[in-house]
Amino acid sequence: MKTVSYYFVLIFFILLGSRAFSQKLNVELSKNYLNFQSSDSLIYKFYLDKSTTTSIRFVNVYGGEAFVFEKNKIRRRGWHEVMLHADSLKASNPSSGVYYLEVIGKKNESIHEFNSFHKPWGQTVDVSDLKLNNETGEISYMLPKTCFVKARVGFENGSFVKTLLGLVPQMKGQNMVFWDGKDQSNKVNIESELNPVAQIIAYALPSTAFYLFNPNHLVDYSLEEAYPDKWSKYALNPYAKIGWKTKLGFSLDYDVSANPDTTLTFSFPDQNADFVGVFNPENEIYISVDNEFIVENPNILVPGNYTIAFPKLQKGKHTVIVNIILPENRIATGTSEFFID
Repeated sequence: MKTVSYYFVLIFFILLGSRAFSQKLNVELSKNYLNFQSSDSLIYKFYLDKSTTTSIRFVNVYGGEAFVFEKNKIRRRGWHEVMLHADSLKASNPSSGVYYLEVIGKKNESIHEFNSFHKPWGQTVDVSDLKLNNETGEISYMLPKTCFVKARVGFENGSFVKTLLGLVPQMKGQNMVFWDGKDQSNKVNIESELNPVAQIIAYALPSTAFYLFNPNHLVDYSLEEAYPDKWSKYALNPYAKIGWKTKLGFSLDYDVSANPDTTLTFSFPDQNADFVGVFNPENEIYISVDNEFIVENPNILVPGNYTIAFPKLQKGKHTVIVNIILPENRIATGTSEFFID
């Protein structure tokens, strides 16, 4: 087996006698990914206070798939080192995703379970070299570490037009996501003259979990999430507590018409079930016309009708974007075009 250039260390202790595993984890990570496209590997070390029978498995947050590393192995007191190697796992073809460690220890007929997801996670990570190519729709950016990533497209003024990624794991280094140039409803093309921009929000993985990337078995986003119990209490950022399957972007349906008195009338009909399921009257609405004229109002009701003055609009075609900011960083977005004769 080739020399490992990177390693991942997990240290845990068992209390004296038949008591449970200590809740302390002292962790040192050189990387937190296992890439099946190369002969990648991870090493972790742990210390046993007493001779113990251990079973070890790794569980995928994205769907709950697990692979067993060892079962009912007697380990003596002292330090132990275990390696995960991509080459040895390829035959079982585990799915891509974020995996955390589960350990079951047996001592004097007592069974103690422990998972490694309790370490703090969700720290916001700065993204660099963020670029949006309006001709190809390619959005490129650099991640300094492996992260959960959210991606949206909008404008410098804060308006959003489309949510591209909810909470997707990506490895450190250069990453890409593509935008089709359309709004959330997939009906309106956003003209490049409006100068749309990309927003990437990245959260660090738990320091005791790793991203396994298998190009032959990608993440199945239709599966149910499988976070361990009480996982959200350890998140450092409130928005990182939202489960990966939570829908963050909604299409907003409305009509807009220009009136002779330089006002615009917005008519919001009944919305789809996704919107209705999360709508809260305690919201904020942002209306942007041509990426220049912005109106902000709190607590609108949907369905409902609103008339707002925009006195500086010229004759011709205009693009209007409406955002309703909903709980848990969810955004309902609608884009429309209208003409002033």
